[in-house]
Amino acid sequence: MMKTYARADRGIHLNNEEIKNRILTVLKERPLRAGELAKRTNISRMTLTKRLPQLEKQEYLFRDPQTRTYSLAEKGTHELDRLQDLEWFSNRQHEVYLPGQISGGLDLTDILPGVAGRSLGPLPIPVSASLYVSKEFERDYHLTEEMLKYTKNYGDKTARRKLLERTAGGPIEEFFFRHLWERCIKLVKWNVGYKKREIGEPPPPLDLDSVLGFSLGLTFRYDGRKAIETCRKDPMLLESMRCRLVGYLLLDMSFYERVSYNFTYGEMLKHMGKGGLIPKNDAKRILRLIERIHGKRIVGVGKDEDFNPRWNRHPTRGVRKAVKVLLRIALGYLKKGGGLKDHPTLSLDEMVDKVFNSHIILSES
Repeated sequence: MMKTYARADRGIHLNNEEIKNRILTVLKERPLRAGELAKRTNISRMTLTKRLPQLEKQEYLFRDPQTRTYSLAEKGTHELDRLQDLEWFSNRQHEVYLPGQISGGLDLTDILPGVAGRSLGPLPIPVSASLYVSKEFERDYHLTEEMLKYTKNYGDKTARRKLLERTAGGPIEEFFFRHLWERCIKLVKWNVGYKKREIGEPPPPLDLDSVLGFSLGLTFRYDGRKAIETCRKDPMLLESMRCRLVGYLLLDMSFYERVSYNFTYGEMLKHMGKGGLIPKNDAKRILRLIERIHGKRIVGVGKDEDFNPRWNRHPTRGVRKAVKVLLRIALGYLKKGGGLKDHPTLSLDEMVDKVFNSHIILSES
């Protein structure tokens, strides 16, 4: 098919794709009539007269019959999102970009109740995925890749595939299986309703074509610098971001003893205080709670000793009280940052009991 071109000012020629992109980009701000659209896009009225009805027929645009203004239809909005994704990745090609396919898998230990990070199982069919690694994580990425090659004797391609599965596999599997079950349930209800003559349209059989024959896309982009710059213009948004981050970190510290020979919670809290994430006095108070929960060895003393946390070894009354206090601080930060909207009717103490009791059940199961 031959491309058609339109003349813009100063001798610039636009093909149909470029014309469409200009129109969609301008209409993202607000609905416009054809005359105003021609001025804003720098495209002639004659060209717009030809292209606008086509874009409306293709469901990129919607024209209001009363106001005669054009606005974005759902398909047009999705097209703009796709263009933003392409631009976002093209601007970062100098850093690591890892595309590939994920098949998933199931380890026998993953089926035990309460095991963190459990896999949902092998995907029925491979799913295409991609991973962008920013320069802040580029060194970690390469170190992890080399470690996999050394410890597992993987080649270059296998190591990259494993990294992709490890990073993107979990969210993809969860997203896929959730929609897969919803699709199966819908098909079963359709068959039952048809048999009871509640639905007139005959359903497809429950087979591979009907269950797996669908398209599903998920795009994930995170641009922390841009988000922070946006929040800096609004002190309330910036404070909300700080509270959410602190709440997440403290919630993790409440139950899990993430330790290594190069890292302790004591050091982390000290630097959180220095960096202004939390007041220095609060950092000292929280450190005392964590020492009681996990033991001093976990938070900065005797790093070369046994790392088995006190929480799992000696769940005494004092330890459990310290966990509840730290949970209250963590959930308080999350609530202040608007991160607990799933339970708007619960008080802070009720939320503490809910989280604490759930963890006890999982620990004892």
